[in-house]
Amino acid sequence: MTASLEHLVATGGLLVVFLTMILESCGIPISAEIVAPLAGALAAQGRLSLAGVIVAATLGNVVGSLLAYWLAFRFGRPIILGPGRRVGLDERHLRLAERFFARFAGWAVFVGRFLPVVRTYISFPAGLARMHLAWFTSLTTIGCVIWLGALSYAGYRLGEHWQDVEHALGPLTLPFGILVLAVIVGAYIWGRRWMDRRPADEPL
Repeated sequence: MTASLEHLVATGGLLVVFLTMILESCGIPISAEIVAPLAGALAAQGRLSLAGVIVAATLGNVVGSLLAYWLAFRFGRPIILGPGRRVGLDERHLRLAERFFARFAGWAVFVGRFLPVVRTYISFPAGLARMHLAWFTSLTTIGCVIWLGALSYAGYRLGEHWQDVEHALGPLTLPFGILVLAVIVGAYIWGRRWMDRRPADEPL
């Protein structure tokens, strides 16, 4: 699997990065921990642009997530558990994502981007729950930029040792996601309090 992806990304460039990330976020078993660091390593060799890698990976993941959201929103569980099985969707993994979403609600879409398996399936329970589309898209995009940017940059820095990224980052993914979420929520709360304290006639 890794060798095939390596060949595809090396020959197809940013288009393959974009397409594989669409598939990953639709429940197809393709790992971002392979594609993004590999593309980052190719950027270090001058064969791709690091910024291009991050943009292509993020756009692909967001597009795939929106597609998964829409399928779940429009057709419900039958489309996921019926035709989905034929392309590699796993019902056990879907249940895991549903439990995660039930526990953390909308924020699961953001934090789930940092977790293996969950990030691949989290868009389905969001669609089933009819989560507000703008909120879903915003959290998905922010999570993708941070996570895929980190993976791509790590691959860029490690170069030919890009395969070490998955092993190095694996135990840190959940704490990292929670930390980023805490920073964002903290900044939001601070901003709201600052606006509330500001005199009404004070210019922005």
